Amino acid sequence: RIPLITSKGNHDCASLYNLYFPMIEDEKKKEPAEDAHVTNFFSFDHGPVHFIVLNLHVGLGVCTPECIKRQKAWLAVDLAAVNRSQTPWIIVGSHLPFYTT
Repeated sequence: RIPLITSKGNHDCASLYNLYFPMIEDEKKKEPAEDAHVTNFFSFDHGPVHFIVLNLHVGLGVCTPECIKRQKAWLAVDLAAVNRSQTPWIIVGSHLPFYTT
């Protein structure tokens, strides 16, 4: 078995993708939202690691500026709740790279 965590991208939202590959946030509903396009950021712990998956698709019709505001507020609360003595590692990921040349 290979551990895998998915992150929705611009082609995965508002498509039939979830019928074949359900996303973790669709099952846990950690971030309440009015529509399915903004429920694509979440976090979970696995052993000593806290994983965070963000949506960086601003301006692509996937995450609106309001979604980003909710995501930023959610992220602050999520990070504050991490017990660094039990989960000293924090890994953040997204469908888009944080930096590219």
